[in-house]
Order: sequence, then C-alpha cells, then structure tokens
Amino acid sequence: MEAASDSREIALRVEKIPKLVMKMSLPAIVAMIVMSIYNIVDALFMGMLGTEALGAATVGYPFFMILTALGLMFGMGGASYQSRLLGEQKMDMAEKTVATVFVSGAILGLAATLLTVPFSGRIAVLFGANEQLFSASRDYILVLSMGAVFPILSMCANNLLRAEGSALYSLVGMGIGTIINIALDPLLMFTFQMGVKGAALATVISQAVGMVLLFSFYFRKKTLVAFHFKQFHPNLNMYAQILKVGGAAFLQQLLVTITMALMNARAGVLGGAVMGAALIAAIGAVNRISMLGYSVMMGFGQGLQPVIGYNFGANQPIRVRKAIDFAFLVTTGFGVILAIVSFTSSMGLAGLFSNNLNVLEPASKGIKLLTISWPFTGFFFVTQVLFQALGRSKQAIALASARQIFVVLFSYVLSLQFGVDGFMGALSAGMLLATLLAVVLYIPYHRELANIVKQRNAEMVKDSRTTLSID
Repeated sequence: MEAASDSREIALRVEKIPKLVMKMSLPAIVAMIVMSIYNIVDALFMGMLGTEALGAATVGYPFFMILTALGLMFGMGGASYQSRLLGEQKMDMAEKTVATVFVSGAILGLAATLLTVPFSGRIAVLFGANEQLFSASRDYILVLSMGAVFPILSMCANNLLRAEGSALYSLVGMGIGTIINIALDPLLMFTFQMGVKGAALATVISQAVGMVLLFSFYFRKKTLVAFHFKQFHPNLNMYAQILKVGGAAFLQQLLVTITMALMNARAGVLGGAVMGAALIAAIGAVNRISMLGYSVMMGFGQGLQPVIGYNFGANQPIRVRKAIDFAFLVTTGFGVILAIVSFTSSMGLAGLFSNNLNVLEPASKGIKLLTISWPFTGFFFVTQVLFQALGRSKQAIALASARQIFVVLFSYVLSLQFGVDGFMGALSAGMLLATLLAVVLYIPYHRELANIVKQRNAEMVKDSRTTLSID
C-alpha cells in the first residue's frame, strides 16, 4: 500500500507532463468512450422498438443527466479540493473530504428518490414529452428515479479516484458497469419483453454494480486516500471548498438538462403533430454523436485535472503551463479528426439510429454541421477543466452556463430563420460562441501564469548561482 501511494504521488510531482497526462487521461477517455458507446447502443435498441421508444429515451435522458449532475457537484468539487490538498501534503483533510463527499452523496441520492418517484409523469412533461411519448417517457423516468443513489455515488467515487491518481480503478468501475448495461439492454427489453422499462432497469442495475466496484477499492484499502465514516465531520468551510467548484459542474449539467428539455420542446413545435416525435428522436441522435466526441475531450480533461490541481497546490507553475499547452495541442488535433469524420460520414452515422427518413435526414444535417465547431471544442473543454482544477469558480461557472445558454438561444433564433436546418445547427453554433468566451477568460490567466513562470525561472537561476558561489 505504501509503495503504491508513494508512486502515485511521485508521478504527479515529477513525471514528464506528456506521459503523465496521457497516463492519467487514457483510463478516463476509455471509460467515457464506453459510456458514450452505451448511449449509442441504447439508442439503437430503442430504435428497434420504434420511433416512440427512441423519443422517450431522448426525453428521459435529461433526467439521468440531473442525477449525474448531483454526483458531479460533490464528486468534481471534492476531487478538485482533494488534488490541491494532496499537493499541499494535507492527507488528513483529504480523507475528511472523501468522507464528506460520500456521506453527503448518499443522503442526496435517497432524497432524490423520495422527491422524484411520485412525480415521474410531471417530470416527463417538463422534459418535453408530448402526448405520443408521455406513457413511455414516464415509465423510463420512474425506474431511473428508484435507483437515483447509484449514479450519484458512482460519479462521486469516479472523480475522487481520478483525483488521487487512481485512474485505472475508475476505469474498472465505469467500464464494467457500462458493459453490464449493454448486455442487459436486449435481455430485459426483448427477452423479458419489458420494453422501455427494461432499458431503464438495465441502467439502474449497471450503475449499482459500478458503484459497488468503485467503493470496493476503498474498502480493500487500495486507494491513496482512505475512506472512513469516522472522518465525516462536515463544516461550512469544507462544503464551501467543495461546492465552489462542484457548483459549477452541477450548474453545467443542470443547464445541459434544461437545454435538452427546451430543445425537445422546440423540436416538438417545429415538427408538429406529424413530425414532432421524429424530430425529437433526430436531435437525440445528434446529441449522442456529439457526446461521443465530447466524451473523449472530457475524459482527457478528467485526466488533466489532478495534474493541474496537484502541481498548483505544490506551487509548480512550470508544470501547470506545460500541462495546459500539451492539452490544447492534443484536443485540437482530435477535433480536426472529428470534423473530417462528421463531414464525410454524417448520413452513415445518422443511419445507426433509424431508417425513418423523417429522423434520418435532420439527424444527418445536424451531424454534418458539427464539423464547423469540432476543431475549437477542445480549447473550450480544456479551459473549463483548468478553472475547475484551480478552484476559480467564477470563470468555471461562466463557461458552464454559456454554452448551454448559447445553444438554446440559437435553437430558437436559427430555427426561425432557417427552419429545421437552423435548429439542427444550434449545437455547433453554441459551441463556437462559448469557445470565444473561453478565449476571453483564458487570456488574463495566461498572462498571470506567464509572469509566475518568469518569476520562478528567475528564482531558480538565482538559487543555482548561490549554490555555485558556495561551492
């Protein structure tokens, strides 16, 4: 245990940045890709049930995003704080942070179940279900409500494990849980003829399995930071530190949920009684394809966060700058590749979800329009992770809010001007404007970091001269 702990902490402090960032990021990227593939496979199975089932999943997905948002609030906030505490060599406070995150997450999950189960039908309407989709959407949300605690605690454990350098443990929990989900989907949906309820139940079971696996690393004492219930001593300062960053993560996910609900509602209005369900299904397909690309960049960011957080806490600005520069380079290159794929394969990607032309044509258009924003997307996500890792809540919240607000704005404005084609381009337009805001917010920090690095280099030169003179 001690050797493993030392190796993880030493790596965060001294290992070469490109190797360290990739080592931390790859498990998170794989886990995020597996989750995105699950979302696509889930949609494929829903498409086999029909356009109504795919539309119901599109309506229910924002509710699941709210549950993950609650987990992110404590998980990402606790992870950012934990990374800085480890950099400052404050292990006792790091352990108290872990206990606070897990106990608070459990309480929150149980409360979420009690508060949402009685209102599953109203939630379905709130998230854009029309009369055609109401029954299936309500059933989907009801089952997810019953298992609300599992995705919340899984998200908490995922982020805390990555923050301490145990990225591979995080991958095991997320990956195995997602594979179980993919296996259970056809079994429950078709073999046991549970339909939409079966898809939701598969999600709940897989989240429960993933949660147990992630917690097993703590109970088997495989982690750098231990989890003990006796360390749960909540106080206002600790919650403030957690929620300072976690609040931004929660707001981002909440706004994603609101954006999906508003876009579902807008799609229903644009499509009318005949095309409404098909257009909701189409925007759901575009969202899933975009999330596949975003997941790689977010996974990369999740690996980047502990590197920046630890070295910021350890007062190593040169390593922080190297990590940021490397992240911009890698994510921009990946964005260019995504742009080529989206432009050349939009119809084939859309065809994965449906062969209904009313779904296929607008979905293909939306995927092709993503081409415009893909090369710039990495800059947005890296900048957002940077501010989260540094505990700079104002900038993190601004970016978390901006993209979703811009997407909703463009979904209405562009659809008024260009109809369905304008609506399907809202995701890309919103990302472009959000990236511009990220540039504006990053420039002052870039100057600040450059000055700190310059000062540190001067101190190192002075120290080396002093050593030489003594010798």
